[in-house]
Amino acid sequence: FQDRFKGFNYFSERPLLIYNTKFDIRQWFLVTSAYPLTIWMYKESYLRFCSQLFSLSNMHESVHLSNNAVQCKYKNAKRDQALPDENMWDCYTFQTYLRAIGQADLWETVIYPGMRESITGTLLAAQEHMEHRKNCFELYGADFMLTDDMVPWLIEINSSPCMSPTTSVTARMCSQCLEDVIKVVIDRRHNKHADTGMFEMVYKQHISPPQPYMGMNLTVRGTKIQRSPKTKRKRKPSLEADLQLSI
Repeated sequence: FQDRFKGFNYFSERPLLIYNTKFDIRQWFLVTSAYPLTIWMYKESYLRFCSQLFSLSNMHESVHLSNNAVQCKYKNAKRDQALPDENMWDCYTFQTYLRAIGQADLWETVIYPGMRESITGTLLAAQEHMEHRKNCFELYGADFMLTDDMVPWLIEINSSPCMSPTTSVTARMCSQCLEDVIKVVIDRRHNKHADTGMFEMVYKQHISPPQPYMGMNLTVRGTKIQRSPKTKRKRKPSLEADLQLSI
């Protein structure tokens, strides 16, 4: 697929904060067919933290942009010791945090389903702009923010997500994700019951088969249009002829 997805900036004055620090969620998904649209979502994801404490009066990128490529340029501020030095959590650590604050079921009931619905809806809206080619696939990285009511908001879809082991979290997850991609696009092609790792199919578009041609015999019936015969009109004698006769 070509790079058809353009990210847009989304700013919320009420982001969910963890220890007064802003973060986002990187969620991988795989598209194995544009038509019919087939989407696989990775059941693991990871959080990326900003290096500085959140503030609406400070618009610096180190406060609001949690991308690892941005935050690696800055030294971490004096934050809560529970936050990781490498500014990443996997989704399991996040779920442990949710249980600690009394929100144990939010990941399964609100956050993960919300991300799944956002990805599916976005791809359906962009489907007509996708290049339809057989025997191809694309791995994407979707970035989400959570507002303080725990609702996930899609802020960007990356067509070429970074799969480098930049931290201990991505060192484990990226290699496993790439291995699971092979399971989906190769192993499952020959065996529909093959293991797909952490990928689960979350959407497969149903397309009705074309109706067979019934061979209808269409004919046109009618009669030729006939022009009515012309009637000859009697010619009136001219005035000159009358004068000649009188002479």
